[in-house]
Amino acid sequence: FPSHDIKAYEKSRGIVFKRVDVMGDNLIKATYDSVVETNMCTVIANSNGVKVKTIEHLMAALWGCGVDNALIEIDSDEVPIMDGSSDMFVKGIKNIGLIDQGVEKNAISITNPITVKSGDKMILLEPSDHFSISCEVEIDHESIGAQTFSFDSRVDNFEDVVAPARTYGFKRDLDRLQGMGFALGVSLENTVGIDEMGVMNEDGLRYNNEFARHKVLDCIGDFALSGCVLNAKVTAYKPSHGINNQAM
Repeated sequence: FPSHDIKAYEKSRGIVFKRVDVMGDNLIKATYDSVVETNMCTVIANSNGVKVKTIEHLMAALWGCGVDNALIEIDSDEVPIMDGSSDMFVKGIKNIGLIDQGVEKNAISITNPITVKSGDKMILLEPSDHFSISCEVEIDHESIGAQTFSFDSRVDNFEDVVAPARTYGFKRDLDRLQGMGFALGVSLENTVGIDEMGVMNEDGLRYNNEFARHKVLDCIGDFALSGCVLNAKVTAYKPSHGINNQAM
């Protein structure tokens, strides 16, 4: 919990991370132009290089709960992975409740189509009076293959259909990733593991298209770095943190 009265938090400041384990300039704005790395996760930093990584699941939870103004105190350079989804963050936010600070939300409305491509990845944003996203992913495994999922903010409940979707990874990539300093705390308690036989987790998947749902979760978390309500019809093909940030 915050060490100060959250009611007094400055209005319209947006989402800000505070590295309480760092002296001096320890505030990092959670905005798209603070992103410094997008390999495997989204990393933000301030002008002095103070970083926080793997922010996307928490950012998605904040978006899903309607939070656009908060100070997040953290004593590490990485947001805890929890169960690999946004579910526990959403439950925590709902448990303590929200405060209406009486300030209108800012919004970005797409007026002309915007397309961003990178290799075989693509993000398309089209005009709309609300946010929706359709996503397709292709998993390089014969028992999984292509998955799709669509989310409409006017119809669907983020907490029910997106928040529980977990991150995933291939067992064959684990040694290489850990050698690069990634996935050091990975386990089947916080990741959907995939080996040559398919899904490794004893309980299986939470949804038959959990991989596509998690990619939507990542997109929402990365898009939340716009700092605004995004009114757009989004089409995403094999999205990544890199192309999400390019789109913002």
